[in-house]
This record gives sequence, C-alpha cells and structure tokens, in this order.
Amino acid sequence: MLRYDVLKYGVTQSQLMNYLGCRRYAELSHEGWRQKRPASYFRYGEIAHAILEEVYKTYKVPPNELQIRKLVELASVAYQNKNKLFQSPEDEQVAEIQGAMLETTLYEYFQYWGKEDFSKVKWLEQEKEFGFNVLLNSGTKIRVKGKRDATYKVGSDICLFETKTKSQIDENSLYELLAMDFQVDLYSLSLRYEYGRYPIKCRYNIIRRPGNKLGKGETLQSFANRLREAVKNDPEHYFKRYSIDISKNHMTEFENELKHILTEYWQWATGSIPTYKNTRSCVTKYGTCQYLPICSYGNYGSFHRIKEAHPELQKQEA
Repeated sequence: MLRYDVLKYGVTQSQLMNYLGCRRYAELSHEGWRQKRPASYFRYGEIAHAILEEVYKTYKVPPNELQIRKLVELASVAYQNKNKLFQSPEDEQVAEIQGAMLETTLYEYFQYWGKEDFSKVKWLEQEKEFGFNVLLNSGTKIRVKGKRDATYKVGSDICLFETKTKSQIDENSLYELLAMDFQVDLYSLSLRYEYGRYPIKCRYNIIRRPGNKLGKGETLQSFANRLREAVKNDPEHYFKRYSIDISKNHMTEFENELKHILTEYWQWATGSIPTYKNTRSCVTKYGTCQYLPICSYGNYGSFHRIKEAHPELQKQEA
C-alpha cells in the first residue's frame, strides 16, 4: 500500500525536508494530521509573508501606518477564517498582541528597507509556485513542487529573495548553514528550469519576531508604543539581510544529491524501505515536535485530518 502517491501528487520541498528529518513525521504529515491549534509563530509568519507579498506586488512606495494596519487586518481575517473551527479566547488575545507586533514591526521594516526595495530592486515575482520533473536513474519521473518567496534582477542576473521571521538569530553559524540550505538550493534549481540559468545569489531577509510581552495592566496601545520605540532605536537588531553566493559547481552537486534523495523517498513512499522514528528530532532548537503526543502515547486528540495533498499550494497539480 502506498504511503503517499508521489506520481499523482508530486512532492514538495517541505515534504522532502520532513522526510529527511524523521520518516514518522513525514508519514503523519502525508496522512493529513495537523494540529487543531497551530503554534502562534506559524500565525505570525504566515501573516507577515502575506503582507510582504501584497506590498511588493502592488505598492510603488513604502506603505504608511494606516495602510499597514489595514493589511494586517485583512491578512488576520483570512488566517482566522482558515482556522476558525479551532479558535479559543486565548487565541483571540494572541491575535490582538500579534496584530500590534505586526503593525509596528512591518511599518518600521518598510521604512528601513524602503529606499532599496522600492527604487533599486527590480522584482520579477512574489510567492511564485513552481514545479519541475526529475528523472531518476530507474526511469521514474518525480515532480518537485513548491513556492518561492521572491526573485529579483541585478542587471541581467537573477537572485533569490528568501524571507524568514525568527525570534532567535545565531549569526555565528548562519552563513555556514545558508551555504548548504536545502530550501535555497531547491529554489535555485527551480529557477534554472524556468529561466534557463541559476541565480547568482540568495538574499536572505530576516525579520526578527519580537520577544516583548504585554505587561501586567498594560494596554495594547501602550505595548505597541513601547515596541515601536524599541524597533526605531535599534532597527538593525530586528531587520537583517545576508547575501549568499550560489556557484554552478555547488548546484551540480546538489542536483545529483537530490536524485539520490528522491530515489530513497520514492522507495519509502512505495513501501520498499521502512518507517521509523528519529528521536533526535523530537526536541530541537525550534522546539518540541508537534507529533510528540501521537508518537509517545497514540494521542490524536489535539489533531484533525485534512484531505488536501498540498494545502500550502494553490494549484493542485496531478
């Protein structure tokens, strides 16, 4: 029995990364199990990405505070509608606090990077879905799919633009990690299939997710004002960009490696190799694995099951 019909649905970047991290995690994800109440940082990141996409697509100058507030409201409503079955009073409070954080941080972000992003950068695409076929040595053809954050041009060259919202940034090892980032390499390969050449570099754009807490008895407006002052006084702490060169030799190595990964993934998906837990992935620097209740005690109470193969992508290719 197929664990997942790869030939019908293809495989996404996130599915491959799940598989490389833990086969049991990948299996549960393939089966459609999702948390009823996603972690708050997922909410923050998803809304931030939606706003960046809208602004870079439609605005010619940095948005003002009123425009940012409206964008946050619209993106928040869209997120809440998608997750409305599982909201609680606690979620509403988190939404209000995150709304204030997003309004403050993103307004200052566009002010900080506005001159560069709206006058110097020639954007080619925002949140672009892609798909390309990889022919394995066995003759099996696997379709790889995903969504790139953004791509821009520098002269005749193309460059990737990848945005992350992070609460912690380890600058000591960041460059080394980015130089072998699976996601960036896969996106670079997808650009070669579409544009006929690799990007020359990736601009890694980090928006720090504030760790500020609402004080006891503090109003939401006072909290927002306090946060605004902190971001204004130290924008380099909250907004960082790193440029990573992408070489053809590196990409050739990655393309060969990807074939090996897809071959193993195909064997696993068709039941030729087993599923097992990787207990080193249960707790990482990103926190506790969402599936720990299932793996530990078979407790599915905090999960629901979805039907879509790739809910993160709008186009469901066969």
